[in-house]
Amino acid sequence: MPNYSEEIKAIAQANSLEALEAFIQQQREADPDYSLPFRGLFRAAADWNADKIAVYCLEHGQPVFDGVMTGVVVNESFAVYRVLIERKAVDINYYVPWYGDILGTFAFSGKIDWVGFCLEHGADPNRNVISDGLRPLACAAGTGNMEMVDLMLEYGARLEGSYALVEAALFGHMEIVKHLLAMGADIDEVGIEGPPGDEGYQYMGSPLHHAATHGLTEIALYLIDAGANVRLMDPMGRTAEDLALKNNHTEILDALRRKMNPVEK
Repeated sequence: MPNYSEEIKAIAQANSLEALEAFIQQQREADPDYSLPFRGLFRAAADWNADKIAVYCLEHGQPVFDGVMTGVVVNESFAVYRVLIERKAVDINYYVPWYGDILGTFAFSGKIDWVGFCLEHGADPNRNVISDGLRPLACAAGTGNMEMVDLMLEYGARLEGSYALVEAALFGHMEIVKHLLAMGADIDEVGIEGPPGDEGYQYMGSPLHHAATHGLTEIALYLIDAGANVRLMDPMGRTAEDLALKNNHTEILDALRRKMNPVEK
């Protein structure tokens, strides 16, 4: 839990320098040696999106620390984050423990205003992964937000190894699937599940594997027609046919079997 008093919390909620100065004066009247708890104040500023208080902390020499960035992420404190970046108090690619960088974290939650700000200020869409092992482009594709996907690509996000097509297929975003394939995505790319070194192999697979598992018939049929490898095995040794059969997705199963065993004319 954040370590600051109710008085500090109230100051941050009001985002008031006047209230802060009055508080300091009151404390020093009682104790001339009173020292303002800047770490707690800075964290409160992040928690309550108090940009004026954040500026005060920076101007008094308080550096950014993980707790501040966690507060920014958890509370979506955009005004504070803007201050931190514009004053060069924190690297745009700063990796927030348990979350990832700001770009990937807010791409995952579909916040295009955050994504645009990060990219415009130099965030590298290929540098970091978020806690689920995904790169920002894959996070954007998973939301189904075409504008965000194109913004990532415009700022240099690499398709290869991004797992963006896998995420788009997994969440049923047909238009994103078509778009990424047109941009050159690998139709048989096998995605990741979990951070590198701790992958959940039972959940990994190609776009077609996921479509067959979850009964995404339109996407599965499109991928089959587009040339997806219907005999490809996932990391557990299962084909799309196995997955469709296991989950009783008969239309997909029939299409896969027709592709594997075409009737000669």
